[in-house]
Amino acid sequence: MSLLLLLLACGNKNTPDEPQVQDLDADGVTVEEGDCNDEDASVYPGNTESCDGIDNDCNGEIDEGLAQDFYVDGDGDGFGSALDSEFACEAPEGYVSEDGDCDDADATVNPGAEEVCDDIDNNCDGAVDDADPLIVGATAYYLDYDGDGYGNAGFSEEFCTMPAEYADNDQDCDDLLATVNPDAEEVCDGIDNNCDGAVDDADANIQYTDADNWYADLDMDGYGETSNVTQSCLTPTGSSNQGGDCDDNNSDVNPAAEEVCDGIDNNCDALVDDADPTVSYTADDMWYVDADQDSFGNPNIGVSACDQPSGFVADSTDCDDLNALNNPTGTEVCDGVDNDCDALVDDDDSSIVYGINDVWYVDADGDGYGTSDQTSEACAQPSGYVSNTDDCDDADATTNPTTVWYADVDMDGFGNPNNSLVECVQPVGYILDNQDCDDADERTNPLMAEICGDGVSNDCDPVIDGAATCDLSQDLADWATFSATGDDNSFFARQIRSSGNAVSGVQSVLVSANRADTNGLEDNGAIYLYDTTQLLTGTSGPSGATASIHGSTAGDLFGTIVVGMDPLVGTSSADVNNDGISDLAVSAIWADPNGNKSGSVYVFQGGFSGDLDADTQADAILLGMGTANQAGYDLSFIDANNDGSTDLLVGAPYFSFGTTSSGETTKEGAVYLIHGPMTSGDLETQADAIFYGENVGDHAGLALVNAGDMDGDGLDDFAISSYRADPINPQTMSPVDAAGITYVFTGTVSGVTSLDDADMKVYGDIAFAYSGHDLFKAGDINGDGLSDLLVGARARPTNGSSFLVSGDTALPSEMWLQDATARMDGNTYQAEFGKSAAALGDINGDGYGDVAIGSKKEDVTEVDSGSAHIYYGPLAGVYEGGDYHGIFKGVSGGDEAGITMANVGDLDGSGVNDLMVGAFKSGSNAGTAYLLLGADLQQ
Repeated sequence: MSLLLLLLACGNKNTPDEPQVQDLDADGVTVEEGDCNDEDASVYPGNTESCDGIDNDCNGEIDEGLAQDFYVDGDGDGFGSALDSEFACEAPEGYVSEDGDCDDADATVNPGAEEVCDDIDNNCDGAVDDADPLIVGATAYYLDYDGDGYGNAGFSEEFCTMPAEYADNDQDCDDLLATVNPDAEEVCDGIDNNCDGAVDDADANIQYTDADNWYADLDMDGYGETSNVTQSCLTPTGSSNQGGDCDDNNSDVNPAAEEVCDGIDNNCDALVDDADPTVSYTADDMWYVDADQDSFGNPNIGVSACDQPSGFVADSTDCDDLNALNNPTGTEVCDGVDNDCDALVDDDDSSIVYGINDVWYVDADGDGYGTSDQTSEACAQPSGYVSNTDDCDDADATTNPTTVWYADVDMDGFGNPNNSLVECVQPVGYILDNQDCDDADERTNPLMAEICGDGVSNDCDPVIDGAATCDLSQDLADWATFSATGDDNSFFARQIRSSGNAVSGVQSVLVSANRADTNGLEDNGAIYLYDTTQLLTGTSGPSGATASIHGSTAGDLFGTIVVGMDPLVGTSSADVNNDGISDLAVSAIWADPNGNKSGSVYVFQGGFSGDLDADTQADAILLGMGTANQAGYDLSFIDANNDGSTDLLVGAPYFSFGTTSSGETTKEGAVYLIHGPMTSGDLETQADAIFYGENVGDHAGLALVNAGDMDGDGLDDFAISSYRADPINPQTMSPVDAAGITYVFTGTVSGVTSLDDADMKVYGDIAFAYSGHDLFKAGDINGDGLSDLLVGARARPTNGSSFLVSGDTALPSEMWLQDATARMDGNTYQAEFGKSAAALGDINGDGYGDVAIGSKKEDVTEVDSGSAHIYYGPLAGVYEGGDYHGIFKGVSGGDEAGITMANVGDLDGSGVNDLMVGAFKSGSNAGTAYLLLGADLQQ
């Protein structure tokens, strides 16, 4: 201490003016430095706290962390009661640090004790005895599910007190059955009832009942001898649980048997056969009286007995017990009696034996004469049969030994009334009809229409050349109800077609002018549409049209070919989107989408109005595939896949696969089939089927047409021509140069299809006929319900011809045009007869379809004035240039009337279709369209 003071004195030697700092308890910490008791050296900040009741570390707390709660332990078991505690640094006397004692008066009760069965909470966890999962020393008890006092050894638990549904033993062998336990009685039931490990007969303690009695049953009839009994749970071999058998060697004899006629006591009642009132008689024990002694008994008089009575027989099939000939062995004959007792008399009996007078001969046609080809045996004359065999044709009532036949030299189906034979068999060259007035001419008979100017009554009436149409041989202008003329050099009426309800839902007709200059463009082309009201009055021109569509590019020739609605079919024939409105397709063959003059086809869905621009307002544009292809050179609507939406055939006759050795394009030609509805794109991409010409220079697709249903299968058929093809003559095996081939398809097609796969091929008959240059639907010309086809050969033989190819349910695979049904010829040199045609339907009401055929360069009025010829069905044979049923002539030289013609439907409501004829070069190539009413065309 003195040294410390000395150091302090030395330290302050040089600072006499500073105040002195005191540390009275010399603990190294002054009051200023936080000493809370400077008089006690054991008290200063940072000192270790001691359990002495002093704040040793000057933190304001006394003995912190050193004191705790201690609990009184009254029973000295080491656990105290929370009800009495002290807070101290060390445990006071009689106190402990552990609490939780629930009974501090009992040293055996505390949290560390074991729970035992004594109704006390020994371990102080709040649960007593069985309620405490920590219980020890409980007794095992066994589940007694069936409540029979015996437990299941497989299900046990320990409890202080045995619960209900438990037993204190494990002796039950089936705890699901209260009848099974060690106290139960063993019986025959397949169960170890008394739990001794033995079942039924194996248990010496088994208790048998009467139900366990078994009687020896040697005959296995279900009954045994009563005196021979054994007791057993299982059926002993050869035993029964019923006794009473009186003959255990006969299975038909026992108490349950039926007494029958066999001389045996069958039912063990000591009575036999008839002596037993319970005897059961069968059908075999029935006896029937046989009065006529033919061994067959009367089914109506019989008795039952085991032994046969006198005068009775076992048979009961006699139907006449007074006649020994009539019984089941008798022979059925035509006498009105059931001879063989089968309840069938005469013809009703299939076993009848007919005599020579019972044979009849069929008279299928009901003319009173029969044939031996089919006979019938019968007692009475059957309907449709006679007793003679004199008929030679039993399918025709008009053919028999008294039939009169008439010569049919011209084979037109009508006979000469002045040349007849009476024969049963039809003589060669004779028929039943006698109405022919000229049996040397197949075109002269009552069915034919009057051919004008031939000096003959073709229809066999008293008037020669007297038909109404024979007076119509005048200029088109004189007979037209309406005419429309285009602008100069527009080629107005290049095409005419019915457009159905395409314009605002109103019936209309379209006229094309493919060289028209519109919208400031040259040769862009246009089409004009006229409604019914306009068409029935006066004249018009392009400006008077109800609506119009204009080509978008100069020189495209928009409107060269147009296809619209077929009035013979209706709106569905031109409905590409199946909306019930007619649509249009228009070609611009000089358009350049994929090369110069590759061609384009525009599709317009009906419902439009006003003036349209082709490029911007077409619903689809189909583009030709190469330079000079001229896609759209011909078009035709058709539902080729029969889905209800109209499809489109597009011809590109100048399509070429390459060039020849001379550098010219090969011009095989192509045809594209596009299914509706249609979208824009290249033809090859959009096409669902493509046909290519077979040879260089064939020009396939110059003409194509929906021919209608030619084979009667309900589907539209179509034809494609290769007008410059060379068919092979089958006799000479040499090609017929440029005779032309027309290919007819009658089924659905897809993909690239060879024209050689056509269902029918039609060959031109002479070289350079160019057959198929033009193709047209003819309608039903011969009245057989099938559509016919017109094949134009404009150069044959220089004047031009049109051939009628008739439909048939069995179309030939090949045909040469010399075998066609009819041929119509042009009348003047290079007339191009057959360039156009229109199927008119039946305009004269005779049940046969009629047609108009154009001859655009025929010199009728003047050179190249052109004409429209009318032909009435049926047609047969050859109609030379002057043979027609009516003719309408072009007005002036060079008009080329007949370049186009169209059935435009019944515009005036007369009940027959009307005809429009185009003369596209009339008046400085302005062109004129003429409307001829169907009522004015009738013979």
